[in-house]
Amino acid sequence: MFRPGLFPAEIPICVKQLIFGAIWIITRLKWVSDSRCLPLQPRDWPLFLDIHVVSLIRTRRMPHLKNPQSLNDQIRWGMLFSQDIRTPMLVDKLGVRGFVADRIGSRYLVPLKSSGTLEEVVPALVGQRGVIKCTHDSGSAVIVDNPSPADIELLRKRFGRALSRSYGEGKGEWPYGLVVPQVLFEELLPGTLSGVSPPDVKVHCVNGIPAVFEIITNRQCSPRSGLFLPNGQKLDFLLRDDMAALERFPIREVISLAEKPASALAEGLSYVRVDFYYASKKLFFGEMTFFPESGLYSAASSAQAGRIISIPCDAPLLSIYDSETRTLCPESIES
Repeated sequence: MFRPGLFPAEIPICVKQLIFGAIWIITRLKWVSDSRCLPLQPRDWPLFLDIHVVSLIRTRRMPHLKNPQSLNDQIRWGMLFSQDIRTPMLVDKLGVRGFVADRIGSRYLVPLKSSGTLEEVVPALVGQRGVIKCTHDSGSAVIVDNPSPADIELLRKRFGRALSRSYGEGKGEWPYGLVVPQVLFEELLPGTLSGVSPPDVKVHCVNGIPAVFEIITNRQCSPRSGLFLPNGQKLDFLLRDDMAALERFPIREVISLAEKPASALAEGLSYVRVDFYYASKKLFFGEMTFFPESGLYSAASSAQAGRIISIPCDAPLLSIYDSETRTLCPESIES
């Protein structure tokens, strides 16, 4: 499917269409080749095409699905061949709360002030501090601090647009399209500075075991990041080129707090990044991410991370997601 928004805005629409046509032909030939050793079904073609188009446009290379070595290719392989019927529920920021409470306890959940439709949540913002976000996407969160009527109107417009957007479409992140778009309003975490969220603790787990701890601080202003092994050793590269290197952080303390809950949430999943917030020396659950950055990291960081995280890509499964109809396959629902 032709998606003009994936291309740089300065490229004329006619040129975008020509580029897309050429990519479509190349991808179709690759589909024929990949189908000889991977369990591709006709229903997978739209997802397969999206993955290849966005990869070529953003990273200037095609995904290697037969023998994925880089983190990008391992993530894209998982989009097609490691689909789990639980994934839509696990990426739903409202639906996942029950799963988190059952596995690691409700103490890890950020207290909820309100949830539901935008019209149901907006009245709860008046005179309050907290964080408002969508249930079906990533990156929509906004810190709210006693908003004025004008601020609330701006939030209403902003989240009206966010709720109407099909997040992940065109980049291969199929589970988000199966989440009912709603809004959450959560309490502000302890120690949160005005306009700045607490440090992010992102635990990359493989087969339920933490492989790499990714830390991001000062996300809203001058963000810094660092990657650490479970023993606390700092890696000499970053996943995000748009962030500076993290200098000081109590990583051993955070690893001791995050290792067990991350493992418990990741149990039974071949790969997932379990995200927490670190506030007042406590961890609070953020979200579960199966396709970080849509598998579009820079080539250098992707290659290094692929060797260390090493998502298993040796047992491809038949898809459960019908990307032609954007629904789960009937047999997967029945099972």
